[in-house]
Amino acid sequence: MDMRRRMRYLWLRVLRQKDEPERIAGGMALGVFLGFLFPPGVQMIVALALAPLFRFNLLASALGTWVTNPLTIPFIYPTALSLGMYITGLDTHNESVPLEDERFWAFITDFRLHGRAAVLLGAGLLTMGAASALPVYYATKGAVFRFQRRRRKALGALKDTTRKGG
Repeated sequence: MDMRRRMRYLWLRVLRQKDEPERIAGGMALGVFLGFLFPPGVQMIVALALAPLFRFNLLASALGTWVTNPLTIPFIYPTALSLGMYITGLDTHNESVPLEDERFWAFITDFRLHGRAAVLLGAGLLTMGAASALPVYYATKGAVFRFQRRRRKALGALKDTTRKGG
């Protein structure tokens, strides 16, 4: 299954959840926020732990974390680092942050040597996550509401035809 088909399938799974639009949208927004905030592997665990506390949809919160994935991380993390430098007015002391996955994580997690870069990255990721969560919430809520309304309308029409025929 190619990536586009898989993403469409997962999005349809979110839309088809038998839950309130606000809970589904809240789960998706939480997942997106945490997807920016935590490294891959940890983000979904945190999302699944926090979603019930806020009474958000579990599936939507898990899927929302996939905003950061192997295809998007090379774009998100350098942008977050630059944003963190812009927000704080600090720089990385002319340290060149490696963008290759393994070297990047080794660099960022060596807080003693590269603590400033980790803080700047965190500030950028926090800002990007917060800025993304709100539009994701409203877009998801609207999409779920429209999907559920169409479903109710279709089921209502189906019930009307069975009553008339019987």
